[in-house]
Amino acid sequence: MRKWIIVSVIFVAGIGGFTAYKMLNHQEPVLAQIATAEVTRGNIEVKVSGTGVLEPVTKESVKAAEEGTVVSIEVEEGAEVKKGDILVTYEAEDLSDQIQQAQTNLKKKRLELQDLQERQKEIIENEKVTAPEKGYLISLNVEEGDEVSANEVIGSIRDSDTKKVTVPFPSHQMQHIKPGQKAEVFIVSNFYSLEGTVSEVDLIGETQSNGSTYHDVTIEFQEKIAAGSAAQITVNTPNGNFTGLKNGLVSESDTIEIRTKISGEVTNLYVNEQEKVEEGQAILELESDQSVDINIEQTELDIQEIEQDIASYQEDQIPPSPTRSPIDGVVLSIDVALMDEVKLGRAIAEIINYEDLQLVVPVDELDIPKIVIGQSAEIIVDAFPEETFRGEVSEIAREGTSQNGVSTFDVKILMERNDKLRSGMSASAEIMIEGKEDVLMVPIEAVQQRNGQSFVRVMNSSSSETENNLQEQGEMKAVQTGIHNETFMEIINGLEAGEKVVIPSVIRQQSNQAPNFGGGMRTPGGFGGGTGRPSGGFGGGGR
Repeated sequence: MRKWIIVSVIFVAGIGGFTAYKMLNHQEPVLAQIATAEVTRGNIEVKVSGTGVLEPVTKESVKAAEEGTVVSIEVEEGAEVKKGDILVTYEAEDLSDQIQQAQTNLKKKRLELQDLQERQKEIIENEKVTAPEKGYLISLNVEEGDEVSANEVIGSIRDSDTKKVTVPFPSHQMQHIKPGQKAEVFIVSNFYSLEGTVSEVDLIGETQSNGSTYHDVTIEFQEKIAAGSAAQITVNTPNGNFTGLKNGLVSESDTIEIRTKISGEVTNLYVNEQEKVEEGQAILELESDQSVDINIEQTELDIQEIEQDIASYQEDQIPPSPTRSPIDGVVLSIDVALMDEVKLGRAIAEIINYEDLQLVVPVDELDIPKIVIGQSAEIIVDAFPEETFRGEVSEIAREGTSQNGVSTFDVKILMERNDKLRSGMSASAEIMIEGKEDVLMVPIEAVQQRNGQSFVRVMNSSSSETENNLQEQGEMKAVQTGIHNETFMEIINGLEAGEKVVIPSVIRQQSNQAPNFGGGMRTPGGFGGGTGRPSGGFGGGGR
């Protein structure tokens, strides 16, 4: 009967499928060379790469900001312009008759308003009852048609979004604690900290049985914490942080009464119980016995409209401001002619700036979280393959493009100015994601993992580099790792420069034994295995 041997093989750098096949099918003992590497110091860089085409950063379509008739065109197509250069000018319009008539009407309306205001002086001002502060209307005791008296309580408001905690502090700290200071509110039940503000300070205090005096300090905050929750308070002052003598309990904010200022009949209710209101928002309206039927509001609107008409006429009499270039650049087109009647928003010209170029590259959705504004990039332009240009990430698309189930996001890299570069040139970029200099590092294949801990096998003086059994070679050491790319792993702690570490490899043993693979440790994806190396980015980055 044919005998099958079941093995688990970890494929690592330098060991292919052919080697594994030979090991499983040849039974004679073989002595294998152990691969080792020296712990060295060097630089590690993590990059992502992509390709794209250079294009101008700025291309402006210049539109008319005012209406007018074109009287001059100051530039030609193809001309170079600076920001602020005049492109087109316009002529003025004569509206003196309209202005004189509007000014006469304005005088009449102002006299009318003055007369109305004289008659309204005796009318009580507070026909509308408003919310004294923001919060929820927890009670409303009147209905439309009810008669109310002056200073009558018609409802109450409580700001349920605002919570407060009151805790005692010793007397010697009270000279430092003031209303308005920030405080840390630590919710004991869920170990949650939030920021509050000192709202009240009891300067009188309460004397205790032991003769000491404690002063209550109240903190308010704007988070939905259950009333009754225990909280520890620490007030932040210029003289240090002071913590309350004991924990306090979270409570709701105070209830505020809503009172009328005049007597009268309720004619309108604007809100209902339990509705949220803002400070100054109308709760209800009263009709007072002293009310007068006047139309001040309409008169004021009439005056405002006439004033706007006059201002508009006066503006139209001034020649519209010239249309100027918003950027430095080259005029691609002039889209108006002399004596054209230009309406607001009409295209006047198009200007492009060729000095500032950017490279737009598509980035795989898995790599986008690694990219941030301001990261540096090295760019190779196809037209100048021997030169390296530099740039900086200036913009990251908020919306991606999906194709064949894969989404990519455009990343814009602002190029350093260089007279050689031209819009439309093809280029490739490497964006620096992370880098460290002069760090301890080993080949990434040397790092293995078990139960979330990283290990390397360190050769010692008694170890041979031509042994059959890796279990007996050197010592397994736990290490603390840092950044990595596809080649090297940073070692933060656990190794020293000059030590030799084993690169796990498949070792064939005698015919009656299963193969040994690197001393019983696993090289999971991301640490040294050929099938799980950390990706450095899109398009083969992560050097």
